[in-house]
Order: sequence, then C-alpha cells, then structure tokens
Amino acid sequence: MLTEQEIAMSTVAMRERDIRLDGSLESLGVLDEMLKGFRQALQGSDEHEAFLMLTALAGSYFGEVLRQGIGGKWQFSAEGWMPALACPGCQVSPFGRVRKFLEEGPENSLYDLAIVLDLLSQVAQELEVDCA
Repeated sequence: MLTEQEIAMSTVAMRERDIRLDGSLESLGVLDEMLKGFRQALQGSDEHEAFLMLTALAGSYFGEVLRQGIGGKWQFSAEGWMPALACPGCQVSPFGRVRKFLEEGPENSLYDLAIVLDLLSQVAQELEVDCA
C-alpha cells in the first residue's frame, strides 16, 4: 500500500541521494525508474488517491519536459477533461502515458517516447513541415 506520506518520504530520499529531475529529456529515464518502484508499491493495493496523485505529478512533469524540450502547447483533448500536449507532428497525453506506465509497466517508458518525439520533431523541422 502506497500512502501520501510514503510518496513524500520518497521525495526526501531523492534529495538526500542527490537524484534530480532537472527538466531535461534525460531526466525522464530517472522518472521511469521512480515510476517502476511506485508501480510495484501500488500493485494489489486499493490506493486510488495515491495512483491519481502520482499520475498528476508525473504527468505534469512529463508534459512540461516535452513542451520545453521539443516544443508544444497544452490543450484539452477531444474528451475535454484531460489536458494533452500538441507537439510537432502529434498530440500526446502525458497523463495517459503515465497512467499506462503505472498500469501496464515499463514498456510504456516516458523516456523512450520522448526520444521518439524529439526525433520526429527534428525530422519535421528539417523537412520544414508543419505536422501539427
């Protein structure tokens, strides 16, 4: 069972070990590793609030890293209730991706997706294509 207190303690432990989320695309690899640990702690629990809080926090960070790193604008998705990020060449749901990672596992890596999106953005810029 993962409680809000345990999440806060994890943040303190990160500071003590000098683990930093610095806003870079590379920091998403660190976030992936953190989410693996949280995912294990959440499995089999009924901690819906902790799941939602992790999704909101990690999704916000992921979205901002993408927005600042490869460009994009926050907007509401077609459903209208969950913000999405319109990036060059695609639309991404940072919160949905984090939820998928927590539910299905690390094959839904935030870092891997960010690298692919960064490459797509670079190709679109080289071709001078507006894919948005």
